[in-house]
Amino acid sequence: MSTDDRAPEPVRKRSAAAAALLPRFLEHRRGDIATIRAALATGDFETIRRLGHNMAGNGVSYGFPEMSAMGERLEAEANAGNESAVREELSTLEAFLARINTGRGTAAP
Repeated sequence: MSTDDRAPEPVRKRSAAAAALLPRFLEHRRGDIATIRAALATGDFETIRRLGHNMAGNGVSYGFPEMSAMGERLEAEANAGNESAVREELSTLEAFLARINTGRGTAAP
């Protein structure tokens, strides 16, 4: 089974504040996908590194440890200038967000 087909890790309990902000948080992560694509097109690995770093720090706070791990990998691969690995991780993030959007993920508070 590929990582794209695997169910996300169980959600850790969210604070009430995090649960209230969850829709906006997910909307921003979806926006990050377009930003990362644009950054790849121009070789802007610093933007990708920064977005990965922020995702790594915030994913767990919103109950998504798997998203934090994706952010860590994006940050590391951006630091290495590894375009193909960033593209792979971007696909993983996209699939993860799609599963949440279709209700197969773990977006419930």
